[in-house]
Amino acid sequence: MEEDEFEVSYTKKYIYYSLGILGLMNLIDIFMSNAGPLVVSFVVEEFLISKGVPEKLAYAQYGAAMAFLPLAGLLAVMIRYWADKYGRKIALTINIVGMTVGALLIVIAQDFWVYVLGSLIGGMFLVADIQLLFINEQSPKEKRSRFVNWVRIIGLCGALMVPIFRGIFITPSDPNWRALFLLPLIAGIIVSLLVIFTFKESSIYLTMKAKREANPETQTQKVTFFQAVKASTKLPNFKTIFLTFVIGFLGYMAGLSFRAYWEPFLSQNFTFQEVNIIYIIRYLISMPLGAAIGYINDKVGRKAGMVATLILLPVFLLLCLLAVQLQNIWLVGIFYGLFIYSLWLTLSTQMTMIDEQTPTQLRGTIDVVIVVVSVVFLVVTSIFFAILVLWFPFEIVFLIAVIPGCLIAIPLAIKYLPETKATDLTKVE
Repeated sequence: MEEDEFEVSYTKKYIYYSLGILGLMNLIDIFMSNAGPLVVSFVVEEFLISKGVPEKLAYAQYGAAMAFLPLAGLLAVMIRYWADKYGRKIALTINIVGMTVGALLIVIAQDFWVYVLGSLIGGMFLVADIQLLFINEQSPKEKRSRFVNWVRIIGLCGALMVPIFRGIFITPSDPNWRALFLLPLIAGIIVSLLVIFTFKESSIYLTMKAKREANPETQTQKVTFFQAVKASTKLPNFKTIFLTFVIGFLGYMAGLSFRAYWEPFLSQNFTFQEVNIIYIIRYLISMPLGAAIGYINDKVGRKAGMVATLILLPVFLLLCLLAVQLQNIWLVGIFYGLFIYSLWLTLSTQMTMIDEQTPTQLRGTIDVVIVVVSVVFLVVTSIFFAILVLWFPFEIVFLIAVIPGCLIAIPLAIKYLPETKATDLTKVE
């Protein structure tokens, strides 16, 4: 029986349409991810400091509350499991509807804990990232990393809108920060309808499903969630997959500390409008970096892309902190943009490499293991950073969060990371 007879393929026109919808979904994802960090000082002021909580304690309390954000990722693992069990489309639908509900709760929040709940619900579905799983399977293998990063660049257009909206809706005298979340709320409703009524199942998922159904030898009995998780840990290359995760995690684990404290740090050093300008520069400079790393990942290799971002992280952070001392908003925007996107590109490259090492029937489930372990690590590190904020200035916390992890990860990546460039996902066993 010929392999090609099972292959499900879509027209180039539909593939580009689907990538556009996934890009819009990523735009909502990244807008929400960046809107929260840009309103930290206003949220803390309204819900905590104005109620009599001392400033340092208020920021520590905010950081501790956000430490529960990774716990929401534990619920997100079920969405990844459903993607393997029931299909990518149903998981994608749950993903975008959940993000929309999170945005709604934030918009209507009138106290700190409703805001936290909205952030946790939104964060749970942001962590699921089914759109990125979909992109990896929908893209041509020779252009996979570039397609992933171009969809991320569409997301960056959403991030770029955050400081613009911040300048429109927020003023020192009228901090209407809730208005920022109207875009993901309205756009989330529209994209949810498009996914439900116009989206098709992943071609790779359908191809592999057809192969399994046609070959009795590959038929397997229905398994429970925990049986599927156990099966994913028994993969022959599981140790390599897990090492890929650890190396990437050492690079991006500082993300939550920057989410909680970077905007207050900038607000201590620059005016309101200068902070907006810094963020606009940050998002603009991130786009060419994303395109460049996508090209390196596809042409040179995933390993080279991972090593590059791990090296760039401490370099750009040090240059950014130096620019803050020099009070140069243009350099701060450039170096912060290059730093923070190197951080998220490390995560993107890591997930692409893990997907390219995992069989289709376990590709979502393996992420269950990855998310569970990363949640434990992120909760511990977030609480650690929240404690450090009580004793050290923000910039010292940033240095502690970034440099040691990268110094450990770089030699590990050079020596142990496998190369997964141009992997045919239908042939991963």
